[in-house]
Amino acid sequence: ARASQEAAKAKLAEEVAAKAAQEAAEAKLAEEADARAAQEAALAKLAEEAATKAAQEAMEAKLAEEAAARAVRKAAETKLAGEADARAAQEAAEATLAEEDAARAAQAAVEAKPAEEAAARSAPEAVEVKLTADADARTAQETAKARLAEEVASRVAQEAAEAKLAEEAAARPAQEAAEAKLAVDTDASAAQEAV
Repeated sequence: ARASQEAAKAKLAEEVAAKAAQEAAEAKLAEEADARAAQEAALAKLAEEAATKAAQEAMEAKLAEEAAARAVRKAAETKLAGEADARAAQEAAEATLAEEDAARAAQAAVEAKPAEEAAARSAPEAVEVKLTADADARTAQETAKARLAEEVASRVAQEAAEAKLAEEAAARPAQEAAEAKLAVDTDASAAQEAV
């Protein structure tokens, strides 16, 4: 009975040891799980900080982009304003030149008035001179036309003469052949009569 009791005690002690070992293992697993959870929490915190930093950098980049766009817009507006000023200055200069031209034209008109009056007085003579010049021009034109017609007629006559000479030159070999044939026929007739 004592041996049986000791065996039971030993079994109980073994079960207690096994349970203690199991609890130690579970405690180790729980500790490892806590360590993993702490590590994951730290990683999550780092990720959150990185995301916050990225968002801040994106915001700063957006602000810088908007500032650059504003600077470009301002530069464009300044350029347009400069061009408008340049156009206004050019238009003012052109207007000044136009005014000076108008003043010079008015002065020239005033100076030309005596000349116009003199021209009006000499207008009948000018009309006669113009009529004479027109008549001379018509005569010269008709003379030139007649001269051109003479040259054309001369060229036509020359071409006709050259064509006639060419025709005679072409007819000459045929005439010479006919004369030669006639001479041969005459010689043949004389020979026949002689026989």
